[in-house]
Amino acid sequence: MKVILDIIKFIDNVDIFYNIEYGIYPLANKKDIEKAIFLYLTEPRTLRIEFDSIDRENVRAIIEHTIMNDKNVDNLLKRKVRIIKR
Repeated sequence: MKVILDIIKFIDNVDIFYNIEYGIYPLANKKDIEKAIFLYLTEPRTLRIEFDSIDRENVRAIIEHTIMNDKNVDNLLKRKVRIIKR
């Protein structure tokens, strides 16, 4: 049960940092953040996940890679508008 609570807290932590609407470093919407976390948690690894800032930064790298490969013009425009507003 503790792992589930850790994951929920981790999702909230990453969301606070990278949510495009209110994040400290706005990068993605909640759905994309959750997808990136799922990808991160399910990829094979040799090290244990600590749900710390290193893990958060690794999720950020997945988000940025996804954004850089996003071909949907509407998504790109939303991100550009959000960056200009800040």
